[in-house]
This record gives sequence, structure tokens and C-alpha cells, in this order.
Amino acid sequence: MSQDAFHRFFVNERDRQLEKLEKVALASRRYGRGDFKADVDIDLQHGWAYRLLEHFGQGADFDFGPDCRARRWLQEQGIPPEHVDPIAEDYQAVRSLSHRGIMEQHLRAAMDQCGIAKIVSPGVV
Repeated sequence: MSQDAFHRFFVNERDRQLEKLEKVALASRRYGRGDFKADVDIDLQHGWAYRLLEHFGQGADFDFGPDCRARRWLQEQGIPPEHVDPIAEDYQAVRSLSHRGIMEQHLRAAMDQCGIAKIVSPGVV
């Protein structure tokens, strides 16, 4: 495994995400923008759902009740209380996707393109 392979992987992923953003920008120019603040809130909530997944792992299952450690962690990070429940819903949806293998399939395909998938054992990604 080389740094060059990982560099190609991250460049490819960045380019893929930029392509998605370009499509969104084109659609917003064509059809007008919706509620910009609401869109930003949704993007931030989605980002925090992924941060929960990163911080606790995809195996962590939370009820997001008052004593839930994920809820406490979000509050410690300065997340306003009114955003915690939408983040919790998004986290459950993202976690569900990760358990169905959709994310792993995409990641493995991207790694294959860069020649680094062969070095990672199954179930690690």
C-alpha cells in the first residue's frame, strides 16, 4: 500500500463529492433556492449524524433519551437541544445504511479503482 494509492483514493472521492455539489448548484440556479437557512440546518444535522458514527462507531445503538451518552456528547459539542432529535433520526438512518452494506460497497469500489482494496481484509471497512 502506498501513500500514492491513498492520495488517489481521496482525490477521487473529493472529485465525486464536488461533482454532486455542482449538480446541486445547477439545480438551485435553474429552479431557485429554497429556504437557505433550513438547507444549512439540514446539512449541519446530517454532518453531525456522521460525526456520531465516526465517534462511536456503526455498532453503537442509542435511544437518545435524556441519559444517552450520544445526546450528552452532542450537547458537550455545543449542539442546540432543538437539533438533537433531527440528528438522532439522521444517525439512525445513516447507521441503517451502513449495516446494509451500501456504504461498504461504495467504499470497496472506490478503493478498487485506486488499487488499495486488496490490502484491506473483509469486514474491516
